[in-house]
Amino acid sequence: MPTRIVLRVDAGEPFVAHPPFRRLHGLACQLFERHVQPSMHRAQVKPFTVGPLVRRPDGSREWQVTWLPDEAVSPVLGRTVQGRVGEVPVTLIPELVHHRSFRALRAADRSVSFDLQFRSPTWFSRSGVELVLPDPPVMLAGLARRWNEFAPSAVPSEVLGALSRVVQVAAVDLQTVRTNAVREVRFGHGPPALVRLDLDDRGSRAAADRAGFVGAARVVLAAAALRSLDDLLRPACEEWFGALMWFAAFAGVGKATTQGYGWCDVTAADAGPFRRRVLVGRSGERSRRSRPAGGPSVTTEAAV
Repeated sequence: MPTRIVLRVDAGEPFVAHPPFRRLHGLACQLFERHVQPSMHRAQVKPFTVGPLVRRPDGSREWQVTWLPDEAVSPVLGRTVQGRVGEVPVTLIPELVHHRSFRALRAADRSVSFDLQFRSPTWFSRSGVELVLPDPPVMLAGLARRWNEFAPSAVPSEVLGALSRVVQVAAVDLQTVRTNAVREVRFGHGPPALVRLDLDDRGSRAAADRAGFVGAARVVLAAAALRSLDDLLRPACEEWFGALMWFAAFAGVGKATTQGYGWCDVTAADAGPFRRRVLVGRSGERSRRSRPAGGPSVTTEAAV
């Protein structure tokens, strides 16, 4: 079932403080191929997502990964795992686990409004054109594809088509970021994330020219558009909208989620104000942006 794992990363020196995301992708492959699914390297669709490496206030490093299939990941839980980031040996120590079955995601409390906190650079692609803003139809289509790859029941095509007409972005607080850069970003009450913004550590032009966004967006079911649906389609859209939004906390959104991009946290927003982002500069000082309000989150954060 979809599982989000919080790991502490211990490494000897020297260690690159901000390893390229492709190195974290390789570390995830080591983790899951060796201990969960040895045949995974042959799979065209990788069954995991990868978060950025985060520095905690005490100086330790935290890394989160998710596993999407129903197949259990118990072999990597409750034990230390050895791996490598490039040439540097590291020890991965599981500290916290959060999981929800696909059935539970569909049965979760329904909401018509969700806040998404994009914790690593995010972008989408539509007909070969890269988008650096959240696009609801493209985002939902991507989540539905990932859901259909691993869940026992697929998202009905008629529901997905209706959702593309009734879901909209109601508020954003976003910042465009370029690749081949290192930024320190804090979202909510968590530690600052040290994010290396590149897909490729070889300095290619494609990597240097890529852009994405970080920040927050509120995604909602538009009330008037929802009322226009028939009595059978309306509740189905409400159910699947909630399921896909909660699923985003495990699957990520947008492109290259297995390489550390599109990592997000999801919060039901019906009862609270829009959760804005808080940026932390290299000096560690807060920006003037407002501190986000609290609220129940689908993810469980590690105690630091």
